Amino acid sequence: MMKSTPTVSTTQKDILSRLLATEDIVVEHSKQAHTAMFDVKNRILILPLWKDMSSRLYDMLVGHEVGHALYTPMTDSTGRDLPAIITEVAGPGGDVNFVKGLLNVVEDVRIERKMKIKFPGMRRDFVAGYEELHQGRDFFGLEDTDIDTLGLGDRINLHYKIGDQVAVSFTDEEKQLLNTIDNTESFDDVIDVVHELYDAIDADERNQNVTQADDGDFTMSDDNEEGEPGENDVQVGLSDESGEGDSDPTKSESTEENASGDDSEDSGASMDDDTDDGESAESAESTEGEDGSDGGAEAGDVPTMMSTGLSTVDAAEKNMEALRDNGHYTRDNNYIELAKYDANDWIIDSATTYKGLTSDHSVEIKRALDRKVAKGANLLVKQFEMKKAADTHKRTMISKTGILDTVKMVNYKFSDDIFRRNATITEGKNHGVVCFIDWSGSMSSDMSATIEQLYLLATFCKKANIPFDFYAFSNITPWEPKINIDYQTGKESTSQAIPCPIKPLDASEERLVQPPSSMCLYHLVSGEMKNREFTECMTNLALIHTYWNEQHHRWRQVCLPRQLGLGGTPLDDCIVLARDIVRQFRQKHRLQIVHGVFLTDGHSHAGCTNYGTHLRDDRKNYELGRRYDTATAKLMDWFRDTTGAGAIGIFLTSTSRCACHQAQVSYLDESAAKKQFKKEKFISGGAIHGYTEYFVLKSDTEVSTGDFDEVSSDVSTTKLRSAFMKSQTQSITSRTVLNRIAELIAE
Repeated sequence: MMKSTPTVSTTQKDILSRLLATEDIVVEHSKQAHTAMFDVKNRILILPLWKDMSSRLYDMLVGHEVGHALYTPMTDSTGRDLPAIITEVAGPGGDVNFVKGLLNVVEDVRIERKMKIKFPGMRRDFVAGYEELHQGRDFFGLEDTDIDTLGLGDRINLHYKIGDQVAVSFTDEEKQLLNTIDNTESFDDVIDVVHELYDAIDADERNQNVTQADDGDFTMSDDNEEGEPGENDVQVGLSDESGEGDSDPTKSESTEENASGDDSEDSGASMDDDTDDGESAESAESTEGEDGSDGGAEAGDVPTMMSTGLSTVDAAEKNMEALRDNGHYTRDNNYIELAKYDANDWIIDSATTYKGLTSDHSVEIKRALDRKVAKGANLLVKQFEMKKAADTHKRTMISKTGILDTVKMVNYKFSDDIFRRNATITEGKNHGVVCFIDWSGSMSSDMSATIEQLYLLATFCKKANIPFDFYAFSNITPWEPKINIDYQTGKESTSQAIPCPIKPLDASEERLVQPPSSMCLYHLVSGEMKNREFTECMTNLALIHTYWNEQHHRWRQVCLPRQLGLGGTPLDDCIVLARDIVRQFRQKHRLQIVHGVFLTDGHSHAGCTNYGTHLRDDRKNYELGRRYDTATAKLMDWFRDTTGAGAIGIFLTSTSRCACHQAQVSYLDESAAKKQFKKEKFISGGAIHGYTEYFVLKSDTEVSTGDFDEVSSDVSTTKLRSAFMKSQTQSITSRTVLNRIAELIAE
């Protein structure tokens, strides 16, 4: 019984395939794919899900398929496709399946030789891979078989694949054929060699293409009466004799035209069956595209395996099918792509956001909050300017000019430093901040403290001239129909504040996804607003702070509009939209570095990417995982990779146990972490959950100004000192996370 091998990272093999192909191909792994296929139109390499496979063997199979993608053309130099070539070689009444087997063997030799020359490091992978297939799996069916009794085609196949492991003998005439195979450079050379081989092999060996009814492994070829190849011989991965596939392993778009197989190709997951069903991958020198061929690979049910008359080829095809991970509990990969949409359609402008938010005490409320955060904001600005000045000093280089300094030259008798100096300052990086705040129901008890931190951060950014935008993500939208009840008549009616600008997806586009229209982003405040508009937005934030403040909540000093009510947590959809928003923000303000801040107190509910295992973006696959609770971290990795922005996560919780869990604190460090959380009201988890830096903040942390309101005028010096130290500690603790954000911005 063969030992199970570690699971191979398909993501790493995707990168390997792209590097080997030296082009921006897309790699997909599909449970439904029976053989490896290459879509020549969309440049997609589709690989089966393989199991119990070492990394070396996986690399060898990937290298083999990429070799076909690079070097095997769709047609020969005269424009003939493979069915026409095979029919011409076999001749009237000839064995087309046997010709296909020979063509596979010889073409494999050519493309593998070219891959080894182009990538010398793959020589070891090919040797180790074929060694594992032969010795560990009897891949070519050689157990209890005398190799010398095999036909010429089988012996050639074994000589080039495992010739370093088994002894294969040839006659002098056959050795001349080997020399010819060694010198094949083009696909036309391969066709000429197959011609010569087919003529050299006697009829008895070619007539081995019969039904093997004993074990049911193979069936007769469906050649027609004229000896022409049947439809299954020239189509790609088709399951029935009509030549039409009934499913697509990658759920890509298919038409009746490419379902016919004329524009598709199968580069063959089996090393010995790469041209068995028609076109293989195109070469860089091929004429693909000149004839307007579309490409497109399809696979249906298990294809009928035809005996080629070459026992090693047939055994390899059978054993390759056994390597597929197509068990009942194996979940297939689902590749999704983001549709073309405008992220601004989900953004609600500040005027609509705060529409209906009123209070008779708005001026007093704003002034009170301004006084509370003023000291903290000023200290943050001071620290930021100090760090910025230190960074400028670090980038400053002093050099002598060789020009006399008229002030210093009087000291020439006792000092050599009499020349002017130049200070060269390397250009620094400019930063910006885009913040996304969770507007969910679970934030109700923490919303007041959260708004204080947000208010302080906005004040700091405005004073320090740092570009910023703040958004709240929610699943309560202003275009959601509102039910109105006439209590006098009892009749119900619906009204809609604004029309929904989001266009629904076309149902036929199965792969395309976009955030749903059931969520939106409320624009809270921005650094580019005019002073009057900025003041209005900050006033509205102060009103929201007062509304959720337990000390003032009972007085109902603020009327909160319906759209600002707390709902769910569409964090994943927010991250999807944040990618485009941050890109636009960077381009608009011409920033080099942008920091995305995501503040939430819970995990995301199901988003638009929830049902996908991989997200394809710009011809690159990003793994999303197979559990929805891991999708957020994967999406954050995607966000950082596609934007180049930093991602700062702030998670709010009231318990130290939850804080340690979220910060992924080890059991040995848990006691110290709980003490820190209780004293300093935060824990830093570092670079976890896909974030550049992740903070767990005590949810009731408010901004402390360090005032002495409770200190009486006749207090003793000792108590005054204690009160001062306590107030300063509270002031610093309440701004710890904001201080760290300021440090990140200043770097």
